[in-house]
Amino acid sequence: MLPSDTSTDCLTLMELQPIVSGGIGNCASASNAACVESITLIKPDKSEVVARPIQKFPKAQQEFPGTIDSNGRGFAPGLASWLWKIEGDGGGAENDYLVGGVVISTAKPAGAGWGDPELVQFFFELTPIFRESSALLKQPTMKIQRSPINGSSEVFPENSASGCLANDEGVCLHRRAFPADARYKVVLQIPRNITGWLNGRLDAPIVNSTAINGAFDRITIEAGASENIFAGKWIKKSELPRLTFPTDQSGRPYEQIFSGKGGMMVEDPGRDGALDAYTVWAPYLGDYAFAINQTWTVSNALISNPAERRCPSRGVVGVVATNASAYSATAPVYNSDTGTLDYKVAAPHYGPYIDGKSEKVNSGTYGLSMAASQVKCLYGMLKIKLNQSNSSASATNASEKPATQSAQGASKAAPKLSISCVKGKTVKKVSGTAPRCPAGFKKR
Repeated sequence: MLPSDTSTDCLTLMELQPIVSGGIGNCASASNAACVESITLIKPDKSEVVARPIQKFPKAQQEFPGTIDSNGRGFAPGLASWLWKIEGDGGGAENDYLVGGVVISTAKPAGAGWGDPELVQFFFELTPIFRESSALLKQPTMKIQRSPINGSSEVFPENSASGCLANDEGVCLHRRAFPADARYKVVLQIPRNITGWLNGRLDAPIVNSTAINGAFDRITIEAGASENIFAGKWIKKSELPRLTFPTDQSGRPYEQIFSGKGGMMVEDPGRDGALDAYTVWAPYLGDYAFAINQTWTVSNALISNPAERRCPSRGVVGVVATNASAYSATAPVYNSDTGTLDYKVAAPHYGPYIDGKSEKVNSGTYGLSMAASQVKCLYGMLKIKLNQSNSSASATNASEKPATQSAQGASKAAPKLSISCVKGKTVKKVSGTAPRCPAGFKKR
């Protein structure tokens, strides 16, 4: 049981929210579940290698059953991730991948109890790995304990090694690089009520879906791995003022930092409010990325373009894929004046600041693919032409002609921000990529 508001000593039913985190396992061992049907490596020469599942990881992880009904409602089983082998993937002696994810369900208060559980989100990741052995590593477990803050029951992991992507008895898994120019075709079975719009770290994705039954959709995703540009920085608390966010959605994830209950926060780049939050944090994060790695991830969008409400559709209706630190996760807005699709992305201009410098200019990617029926409903068009244009940073608008493929290669524009500084009755406006008030002035 996780609280939605921890600011009071006595929590009512309305202030609590049950959350069930299921897993994405292997369909060969669990059919009525969110799971992976198959994985295929597509090499640069177009030859294909079919992966095979090896084992659960951790091997002895306990699992629990789910209750997904014929209409796709309920909560997903708690399944373990799996190791899959792709022979000859170009990674040397190690050819294995850690494959898995989470499926989250929740429920709303109903009378004196809770309503039926609802599936709300899934996240999936495919990661090439190599192993490190150590007799010091133990099998990870989970424990339930009472929160000292509000008394709610919370689940915490035990025996997780911080330097590992994942660990088990005697073994630590680390990320390794993806094979150059490789693409992967992954077939997933996902509860139908959490498909719709997808987003992720994918290069030039091709996505389609078909109905399996009333409960599940089969989603096929073909894509390469994509850069994941982290915007972040370690900041002394004494140097950080209490920031003001334009909306509740943009500021709520950071409440624990400013209340002293937490020291760091990892943002979901496509959530509602992420772009607004980036704009607020940008002057303190600067123009250099905190880190950049390659990933292959996909999840469902938790927000929607208001225009989509008139276009109901089952299954995957579209996918947005970008390497930006924050972005709009759903359908771009059609601008009738310019004939373009307008979208927003944000990221630092440069790569990580290493050894006192960074010469790498981040190159932006933005991929958009939509079902033909959704294109017709949203934009009143039957055909879409591919036409690339610049991606942008600092949450400024960018546009491209209607497209179902990718726009790539545009450098991330350096942030241009403005702040007002005050000293007595004197007010100065300061603009730049990371504006700061002059000596003696304070930010208004």
